[in-house]
Amino acid sequence: MTRAAAVGMVLGMAGAAWAELPSGVSSPRVEDRAAAYVALSGRTVGAGALLPTAGGEAWGLQADVAPADAFLQLSAARTVRLLPDDGRVTRATAQVGLDVLATTRGPLSLGVGPSVGLAWGAGPSWLGGFGTLQAGAGIFPVGGAPLFRLPLRAGLGVQSRVGPVDARLLLQLGLDVNVGQPATARTDAVLVLGFLP
Repeated sequence: MTRAAAVGMVLGMAGAAWAELPSGVSSPRVEDRAAAYVALSGRTVGAGALLPTAGGEAWGLQADVAPADAFLQLSAARTVRLLPDDGRVTRATAQVGLDVLATTRGPLSLGVGPSVGLAWGAGPSWLGGFGTLQAGAGIFPVGGAPLFRLPLRAGLGVQSRVGPVDARLLLQLGLDVNVGQPATARTDAVLVLGFLP
């Protein structure tokens, strides 16, 4: 295998990995206390935390690992409550974040880029439905010729909060728009379990 082919294979793996946008922060609810969570999907295992600040906002931090795809992704996002938390049935949040991604074996490939999201939901806290829209941009300047990718996601899910446990099941459909390569359709199911102390 030539060096160019090896670099291309690694960049392709990193590009496929960028399909995962942070799921833990895509909740329609901003809690008033810190929460830790784990996120499991068909390809990734993630863990993170939501750290509330004043005014219905929170910082979300998430790390995802995909052993089969050989990548690690770190995400940080600012989540803002769009509707007041005054007991109403509907909720909405917006997220703006930054993602860093690296391959975990073979030659180093490193990517970075912003992500944005919108989540809205309805229903009581013990069982409600929600939807998400997410988009990101990633460039991989380290590891060969830069690869630019735009992951786009739409999801529908259910969320249940019982005591200190917040459970979400999200079904996502998406498209990865690759500059210089064919676009790739994506589907995934993500289970998020949150724990509020």
